[in-house]
Amino acid sequence: MKRRQYLATIGGTASVVSLAGCSSSDNDGGGGSSCGPGENEIGAIDSDTSMTVTITGQVVSFDSTTATAVLDDGTGQAGVRMGTTEISDPDEGDCITVTGTPGGVSLNENTDVQILPEEASMAGNDNNTNQ
Repeated sequence: MKRRQYLATIGGTASVVSLAGCSSSDNDGGGGSSCGPGENEIGAIDSDTSMTVTITGQVVSFDSTTATAVLDDGTGQAGVRMGTTEISDPDEGDCITVTGTPGGVSLNENTDVQILPEEASMAGNDNNTNQ
């Protein structure tokens, strides 16, 4: 009987743990995703600034011809030329953190800002963090 209670406890805990990173709420943006916003909200970035920004968003589209990803953090969408980063071919749904400067010609008319990346990494992946 103790083993059955133990397994029930483990199973209940595992369910909570497995859902913890995948939960969605109405206030986390990204279309229900738990990806973003990052240090800077995409919707609040002034495209005329030369200040370095760091955004975190979910890849909602990727154009392999231009190597440009559209990232959505729930506050806005940013176009990022991924071909100049270590993540040159992201998949839709990937959560990516990008550091760079706003500007450049937008290759997607639906984005709020274009980011010229200096650095990019998969968000939430302990193997790619530089902290």
